[in-house]
Amino acid sequence: NSNNKFINNHIIGPQIASNICGGIYVCGSNNTIANNIVDTKGVGLTTQWGTNLVIENYTIENNTFNQGASISAASIRKSVYRNNTVTTGRTIIRDSVAENNKFLGSCTITNCNLTNNTIKGALTISNSSNVTGNSLETLYITSTSSKDNVIENNRIIAKNTTKPVTIKSTNNTFKNNYVVGITTPGDEALDIAQGNIVENTTPVSNTVTITEENFGNYFDNDGNLLSEEIRDFTTINIQGTLTDRKFIISNLMVTIEGIDATLNNGKITLEEGAVAYIKNIKFNTEDIAIELNSDDSLIENVTINTSSSDAAIAIDGNGNTVTKSTITLSNETSAKAVTIKGSNNKITNNNITSNKAASVNAIIVDGDSVGNNILSNTITINNATDAKAVVINGKFNHSQVSSNNIYINATNVCAIDATGDMESAVINTNKIFVGTANTFKAIAIKGNLDNVTVN
Repeated sequence: NSNNKFINNHIIGPQIASNICGGIYVCGSNNTIANNIVDTKGVGLTTQWGTNLVIENYTIENNTFNQGASISAASIRKSVYRNNTVTTGRTIIRDSVAENNKFLGSCTITNCNLTNNTIKGALTISNSSNVTGNSLETLYITSTSSKDNVIENNRIIAKNTTKPVTIKSTNNTFKNNYVVGITTPGDEALDIAQGNIVENTTPVSNTVTITEENFGNYFDNDGNLLSEEIRDFTTINIQGTLTDRKFIISNLMVTIEGIDATLNNGKITLEEGAVAYIKNIKFNTEDIAIELNSDDSLIENVTINTSSSDAAIAIDGNGNTVTKSTITLSNETSAKAVTIKGSNNKITNNNITSNKAASVNAIIVDGDSVGNNILSNTITINNATDAKAVVINGKFNHSQVSSNNIYINATNVCAIDATGDMESAVINTNKIFVGTANTFKAIAIKGNLDNVTVN
């Protein structure tokens, strides 16, 4: 099985992953696999089981692996991977060269040269690999025995972590890389153990501190930015108590952090192109506290006390996360904690409480959406006439409402209310406690269901 060419084929495999059925199985040496399309779940390319042959010196180029098909090639050595696309599956390669590929799932390499590739999932590296000129989202060396790796001239830009680079071993070189986490630039985005060479990581951040007294040096009374000191990768420290102050950020990537900070009737708004890490701020307000009209921001450890009938946090964007925050609703008529219009947003590990409002819809997902996840929140509603912890209006596809603790004392209760169609959605392991109620529904789903899990 050596010195063969397998080219220009279209392989259509099963739509359920199988341990014994995949796309291309190889053995022998000096083979070429080129210009093929593999559409299958599970394995797209791997080695034939049960063979004792040496498997090396392959040319694997211009292939496309779709529908989750993976490259699992740890036993294929001394080979070249060039101009391949793996659309969602993982990639595992060893003792080889990979250049100009698009690995859109995770990738694990051992003793490889990786050059000019685009990798959207996590890249995990071990043992004497060279990683140069790639476009990455995250990079990990997690084994303390993985050494002598050289990582140079890469662009590493993450959307879901402040630390996209983790290196736990020693004797590695990390030089001339451009690294950005969620608003954390350069060295601030690195988690690298001592005993490595780390040089010239860009970009470089700056810090400004805003108080009640100097607010006007940076923003006008409407919240518009005045100062050029606030630019990409600026950390804006809000210090002390500020009253009736608004912050509007557009087309910048910043961190907004409170230092014993309280905003009384203050508001933070992210407009188009803005990405922010907002943390450690207390809001006392009669209005929306945080408004996200952009994508990929993180809100963490904020405290919001609001008497507004509008949402405390309004999300009209994609890929945003609200986590580890406390929201207390005190409007006596109508109350909302978080509203979502967009996809791939996460509401996780928050505490939401309403003790006064007659009508409460704690978390609302409006419009057709994909990939929204509402996980591990504690929602407490007391003294309401109509109480709903999670309301889903519109399609709710590839999304999840799970592991939430919901406590309600109200006249009419519907803990989770979904009015739209669902596809590949999960509603499970929620704990719903109802003290008093005249009418009670734990979960109400009114739309059409396709591959939906409810338990």
